[in-house]
Amino acid sequence: TMETKFKVSVIIPTYNRPDSVLKLLDSLCTQTLSPQQFEVIVVDDGSTYDEAVITERPFPFSLQYIRQQNSGATITRNNGAQHSQGEVLVVIDDDVTVAPEALQALSELCLREEKVLVMGTLITRSVVELPPPFIVCALGAINKRPHAGSQDQQDREVHFSWANTQLLAVKRADFYELGMLQDPTGGWPNWDDVDFGYRAHLAGFRLLQSGQATGYHWDNSLRDLESTCNRWQRACKSAVRLFEVHPGLIPHLPMLHDKMPINW
Repeated sequence: TMETKFKVSVIIPTYNRPDSVLKLLDSLCTQTLSPQQFEVIVVDDGSTYDEAVITERPFPFSLQYIRQQNSGATITRNNGAQHSQGEVLVVIDDDVTVAPEALQALSELCLREEKVLVMGTLITRSVVELPPPFIVCALGAINKRPHAGSQDQQDREVHFSWANTQLLAVKRADFYELGMLQDPTGGWPNWDDVDFGYRAHLAGFRLLQSGQATGYHWDNSLRDLESTCNRWQRACKSAVRLFEVHPGLIPHLPMLHDKMPINW
């Protein structure tokens, strides 16, 4: 494996969202972790905008910008890992911003414990003002997870099915030992984070959630009811393939139980 040069490598997969990426990069400028201790790798999955809008901006940390042919998010994240030199890999989606303590909290917990994946605490933020009933339906399930800023800022162990590549840290050696990310469904969303969490669980890993590593998810699929329904329909279609690959996962994803065929 490549020699580690940084404590942390931040890997950001992106596609045609330059404004979103810039918001995330701005939030990385205010990290309590020194900018000398981390690098940022933006892997662009074949966008059409001029990358200079990002690459010509000055940042206090080392920034690599890689544009590849359109290949999907899983290959994009793995490509970032293969160009990284950090002891800990932190994958962050391009529609997330992070609180100042996030990288420090994720990396310290990751390095302190053996055989762990560490995820941040995500708070969903809508990109538009939504009518209240829609907010309740769309955010109800998501926000059952503990809020940052509440009394519960402790690190805790959570179920492997919560594994979420929107804000996830893993030691680089463990990432490669687990076989990197894999695309179990060929669909989108492709459940590659749940697949990774499950494979890690089978290999004896625990999934920890850091109460200090807060992220804000500016969820584009919540911009209107149609987008939300479309996303869930696609997720359910690709879940069929997920369960073909990992039948053992079926009892662990209760959100899909009521969408199974009726047992007459």
